[in-house]
Amino acid sequence: MTTGQPVNPEQPVSTPASSGVPNTGPSMAVAVGNTINPRKIPWTEVKPVADGLEIFWMSGVEPCNSLDRVDVTYSATEVTVTLWEGTTDKDAICIEIAIEKKTIVKLSEPVGDRKIVDGAK
Repeated sequence: MTTGQPVNPEQPVSTPASSGVPNTGPSMAVAVGNTINPRKIPWTEVKPVADGLEIFWMSGVEPCNSLDRVDVTYSATEVTVTLWEGTTDKDAICIEIAIEKKTIVKLSEPVGDRKIVDGAK
């Protein structure tokens, strides 16, 4: 198993949901690692980009719901992408609101003809 490398685009296309500024699209999430109680999160959409994948999912606000890491495994027929989220502040009080998030994952192998699979399902 290898870990995908979420990358920070040079200019995010949206504003983080926690900023108080109206969001015009998905909030860019960057893996922070070492979250408390990380768990698998299903994603809703995947789009190929230059040398990786853009992954979309529904989540809550940070710090209660922070992207911990993205695991990518490769087989002859599938590329499995698993998102992990946890909290970065066990004492945080967060509102319960669903927001769309996205991240970009660099791949170490091309997808080719393989099926892209959600590791959380």
